[in-house]
Amino acid sequence: MGKAYKAPTFHVTAITMRKRSSRPIIFPLGVHTADDSNIDTTVREAAIYELCERLQPGIVQDVHIPYCLTDWGGVIIQVKKRNRIEEGWQRNFLAAILSCNQGMRLAIAVSPDVDIRSMDDIMWCLTTRVNPHTDILNPLPGGIGQTFQPAERMTAGEKEWTASNTRFEGGMGIDATVPFGYEQDFQRPVYPVDRVDPFKFFTPAQISKAKERMRGWVEVLARTGR
Repeated sequence: MGKAYKAPTFHVTAITMRKRSSRPIIFPLGVHTADDSNIDTTVREAAIYELCERLQPGIVQDVHIPYCLTDWGGVIIQVKKRNRIEEGWQRNFLAAILSCNQGMRLAIAVSPDVDIRSMDDIMWCLTTRVNPHTDILNPLPGGIGQTFQPAERMTAGEKEWTASNTRFEGGMGIDATVPFGYEQDFQRPVYPVDRVDPFKFFTPAQISKAKERMRGWVEVLARTGR
C-alpha cells in the first residue's frame, strides 16, 4: 500500500460488543474504500463548509469531496455571490481551505449552476470558466506537507521523507466561478428536457436502451438540461 512512516498510534485496551447469537461478521475498514471515504469526507465537508461560513456567512452553498480527490487531497465548493461586494470571497475561501488542510493539493470554487457531484460537469467548468493567468492560485508555498503525496518527496541526501519533512508546493486553488455582473455572458444553453417527452417519439424499450449507454456528462445534460 506504500511507504511506512512514523505516526501517532491508537492503542485498544478493551472491546465491548453485543451478544452474537450467530456467526460473527468481520467487517474490516480498508484504506480508500467507500466506507473509509464516506466516514472521512462527511466530516471534512462539514468542517470546510463551517470554515467558509465563519469567514463570510451565506456565500458557500455546498461542499463536496469527490472520491477521486481522496479524503484529504482536494475539495470543491459551490458559492453564490449575492452582490458585487462579495466578489472575491471565493478566493479567500480557497486560500483558507488550503492553509487549514495539511497538504491539500486542489481546491476548486464553482457557481451554483454547476453540479459539484459530477466530475464531468466540473471539467466542463474548468474548460470554459478559468483564466489561466488570473484564476489559478498558489497561496501557501513552503507550508507543512502531506506524506501521502509522492510529489512532495524530499531529494536524496536530505531529511527522512516523513511527516513535516515533506515539502509543500502550496496547493492549487482554482476560481472557476462566474464574475458577478457577467452572469448573462456565462449563461449556459439549456436543452428543453422539461418540455420534450421522449415517449412520444420512442418506445420504452428504446429509451431504456439509450439510457444504458449514457455515461458522464450526458447524464447531467439529461437531468438538468445544461
